[in-house]
Amino acid sequence: MRCDANVSVRLIGSSKLGTKTEIKNMNSFRSVHRAIESEIERQITVIESGGRVVQETRGWDEITGTTIPMRSKEQAHDYRYFPDPDLVPLEISTTDVERMRSELPELPWQRFDRYTREYALNAKQATQLIDNPPLAQYFDRVVETSGNPQQSTNFVLGELSRLANDNGIAVAESRVSPEGVAELIALVESRTVNSKIAKELVERMWNGEASPKAIVEREGLAQTSDAGALDRLVEEVLGANGSVVAEYHNGKTNVMGYLIGRVMQASRGKADPKLVSELVKKRLG
Repeated sequence: MRCDANVSVRLIGSSKLGTKTEIKNMNSFRSVHRAIESEIERQITVIESGGRVVQETRGWDEITGTTIPMRSKEQAHDYRYFPDPDLVPLEISTTDVERMRSELPELPWQRFDRYTREYALNAKQATQLIDNPPLAQYFDRVVETSGNPQQSTNFVLGELSRLANDNGIAVAESRVSPEGVAELIALVESRTVNSKIAKELVERMWNGEASPKAIVEREGLAQTSDAGALDRLVEEVLGANGSVVAEYHNGKTNVMGYLIGRVMQASRGKADPKLVSELVKKRLG
């Protein structure tokens, strides 16, 4: 810590402060407190004895507990203030000011306002992006391409940031393009893939596979939403887990999650989780 303190005193009842002195380079709160108290006492003593306080720089002696004179600063020139004859007046036109203003990038508080007001991000999410300008620019490109701020937030600050932390590579420098993320968002929003498959696709994109749509089409990863086919799958799973079904009917309702998980596993993760949950509940009665 390095602290300077300006000290001046005035007579009781007077509104005008006396001449100030500047105490330089104190390095602790204790020193600041002691030096100010000492200098106040010194100035009062000088005035009451008929002397005059002069404007000067003083040092603090920690051992003696007193301030000591270092150099006098009576006039402005003592501070080395002087005009520079080589500097000419600079006049900037309103047109130039407006042009420069228009060329400024979006400032942090403007971006924060846009994220929280237009995109409905919370303060923590907005701050995470603003604190990392390349990530914020990446996020903006995802939103611009997908038109979906919420899903963009979920992927950029969620799975992509997790992979970035695990691999020591910034999201903006990864092989996952903003356009690829936007394509994945479209697959999720159309319910072509579920959240489990979406996470798998993000990881595969991170490892160099560019198009999530191409992966889904090539490997048949599209979400199954055929109620009839899924109902038959639910029936098979419940039939193969009769003891668990009995536990459910005996009041152990938390086993439903296990049964839903078995159906999802049987579908290789491609079933619509919401539909599976509804069908399992309906079957269990």
